[in-house]
Amino acid sequence: MLKQVLVVEGNSDIQRVQQALEVECIATEGFNLRKPVLSRIKDAYEKRGIIILTDPDYAGERIRLFEVLRKSDDLRWAYALKHYFEHLFTAKGRTAIEDTLSNFLALVKVANLNEFNNLLRSFTSWHDEVVNAFLLPYSNGFTEGCNNKTKVLKHNSYGVRHFGRFRARLLMILPSIYNKPDTPVSVAA
Repeated sequence: MLKQVLVVEGNSDIQRVQQALEVECIATEGFNLRKPVLSRIKDAYEKRGIIILTDPDYAGERIRLFEVLRKSDDLRWAYALKHYFEHLFTAKGRTAIEDTLSNFLALVKVANLNEFNNLLRSFTSWHDEVVNAFLLPYSNGFTEGCNNKTKVLKHNSYGVRHFGRFRARLLMILPSIYNKPDTPVSVAA
């Protein structure tokens, strides 16, 4: 008999597991864990240990997440902060964004997690820019992508002696807006 208690989602899972193993099982009956089920899981965890066997679907994910978050206050705070930060994406208008951001930063201060100290410093220093990033439809993602491709090519072209060849390779990998169609790329610099 297995020492640990298996936590599964439903009674059909219990029947299948018990066909293969002699083991005690607890059925969660979905991801809305009721208090009696939670207390049974907690008792089993403290006395014998548990093994969670859930489906890779939404309900199973929620059960595993619950188990992880139950073990650490810091993880619970970080998870709550993540969810509160998502409200910034749905806030409409400058005042709503500023209010949501200031509430988020206040929660970060209260949580007092070392991993969020840099975020707190950066968001406080760049407050107006962060608000504008959520408010305006502009992004420098395209420019950053071009810079990244250039740096990767530069790294891969280490040892290429002729700048003209490097330039030609660069112009070939970057988007076609830099090259007019039907215009050959010259190798000479």
